[in-house]
Amino acid sequence: MIFSILSSESPWTSEGRKWIKVTHVCRKWRQISLASSILWTYVDTKWGKMATEFIARSGDSPLKLKIRIRDSASLPEIMAVNLAFAHFSRACELHIHVHRVDQLLEISRSLKLHDPSTHLETISLHSQSKAQFPHHFFWTFNSTIRRLETSGVCLPSNFEMFRQLTQLKVNFEMLPQVPPNGVFNVLNNCSKLVDIEFCTFEWIHEPLDTARIIALPFLQRICFARSSSTCIHLLDQLIFPPAVSLIIKDSRFSGLPFPPIPSDLCSPPYDTCVLNIFNNVNVTQIVASRVSFHDVQSRIDVHFSRLYYYGRMNVTLGLETLRSGFKALLPHLENLIIALALPPPLQRGKTSWSVAEIAALLVSMPNLGTLTLQDFSFKPNCNELAENLLGALYGEQPVVSAQERVPLICPNLQTFIFINFKFPLLPSADDKYLQKSLLACALHRSKHGAKLMKVDISRCRHVSTTFVEELSRFVDHVIQPDAEESIDDISQIRVSSHRLPWSPPPSLRPEVPFLY
Repeated sequence: MIFSILSSESPWTSEGRKWIKVTHVCRKWRQISLASSILWTYVDTKWGKMATEFIARSGDSPLKLKIRIRDSASLPEIMAVNLAFAHFSRACELHIHVHRVDQLLEISRSLKLHDPSTHLETISLHSQSKAQFPHHFFWTFNSTIRRLETSGVCLPSNFEMFRQLTQLKVNFEMLPQVPPNGVFNVLNNCSKLVDIEFCTFEWIHEPLDTARIIALPFLQRICFARSSSTCIHLLDQLIFPPAVSLIIKDSRFSGLPFPPIPSDLCSPPYDTCVLNIFNNVNVTQIVASRVSFHDVQSRIDVHFSRLYYYGRMNVTLGLETLRSGFKALLPHLENLIIALALPPPLQRGKTSWSVAEIAALLVSMPNLGTLTLQDFSFKPNCNELAENLLGALYGEQPVVSAQERVPLICPNLQTFIFINFKFPLLPSADDKYLQKSLLACALHRSKHGAKLMKVDISRCRHVSTTFVEELSRFVDHVIQPDAEESIDDISQIRVSSHRLPWSPPPSLRPEVPFLY
């Protein structure tokens, strides 16, 4: 039990091998570890002499081999590589790193590697120079391979060995301008895929051989990492089962409009969406999720780390991305959370984040019931955005026709939640305008038969009793900070019950403290 707990970390790292220290506690514990062959099955040939010792102690257990072939390898590393290949038939996972793929083919010809009894399930192949996929090296494993990962290696052209593939991860960094037909051929011949991840992928607009519509009935997750936003066009050629998660992380923005996410991925409907914008770390993230006991894992997560438009950084494009890319999702949203860290000066166009622009987005959300606005940076820019958002909500919708005029945007809106804003008794100019905007919005909606049920400002700062009394005239219930707590101390602000599904890693965090 002790060894299992200590080996739960990544077994390839020194942290994951800290269980070895426990073997020195006493002779009994050392004997137990030596008798547990499963403890010694993760082997990396760069460990040299330690790798050969691990293989010797692994008994007959299936091995997870990480083999590194390089010209400047030391003698212990070379001996570890030779021993690893000698036990090739016991490998259930094979992770190969080479400078050139032809090094692998030379070994294949000189050693007897193709043992029919080998039950290899995972292949990970990484080359430092562009190469064709070495089909001949893996030809005997055609019925057992479930997971394939490649980088620097072209897509396979012989798919017999991958009919049972469930997980596919491809890094296209050294493979620019990959034609769509090559990607389609892989997906079309691997119909049992459950998880797909493409890194540095860019959609190339070119005539297709035929109109390709590929069904992936078992797919649960598709991810694009460090890819162009044009990667969305690949999704238009695929048929998905219900509840597929789409993850787009650290992607490059490729201009407006952002390609719309296919409606099939938004069905069944998502009900919650979060827009995170952190200007000083150049991060924008949009996360949509379903609140369901049966489908808690399903989500759409679009994360940009570099938002460029016409050669200039512009994080406020997140608003336009939400409107154009999530078009099929917006009509079903019930909860929208906008989290901001916008230190001055906020670089944006003259009309960006304007009342009209925000209204054009909100008009697509007729079922929105709860709107949350969170300020991470405590700057006037966030107040300005909040004022425009409130202005959009108490303005009128555009005329649809001469006979029809809808008086309210988001007619089902019942709850406002503000986090880290200020509503003091003696407000500054910025705070004064925000207070007026919130009161005007509440009054307008009350007059039009859409009185707000709740405004939660319990996690705001410097909230005056006078403001709460004024707001309570137009809202059924105003939740204010606990009078016993010191709201002058930001560090004591309570955490919101509406937790954001993402927070920046330490290297990306703004200078202000995060409160969750």
